[in-house]
Amino acid sequence: MYQKVAFYSNVLLVLTSIHHVYGAYIYNTPWRFNILYFSIPIIILNIVVQQQVSTKRVGKYLFWISNLLFTVCQIGLFEGIYNHLLKNVLFFAGPHQALLNQLFPPDTYFMPDNLFFEITGILQAFLCIPLIYYCSISLKRNS
Repeated sequence: MYQKVAFYSNVLLVLTSIHHVYGAYIYNTPWRFNILYFSIPIIILNIVVQQQVSTKRVGKYLFWISNLLFTVCQIGLFEGIYNHLLKNVLFFAGPHQALLNQLFPPDTYFMPDNLFFEITGILQAFLCIPLIYYCSISLKRNS
């Protein structure tokens, strides 16, 4: 089951890396490059754990902590669902600008104005679904 968790995590992390590098370029927000400090090590960890079925306990704990806390919670739930899916739904549903500014402060967020950026952001939410599914199955089997 590590293989499916690692696969979906790596796909999500690669997509997120592309999304943030592109966003850093088009919005002149170099702080978005910081995602690479997390995504690259987790991708490497996932590959190592996936290749070595008999990974020591420490490696397995790091695998689960990094994938559950960072990839699922930070990227899938917060970045994908809140930052992009919810923002786009509310933006195109036409709520008051005050609500959007309260939920998505203009100094941090950009309202949808770039199709590639928004699609890659929303895809993070949808890629999180199979990742959560395989994490829950794997954790149930290992408990």
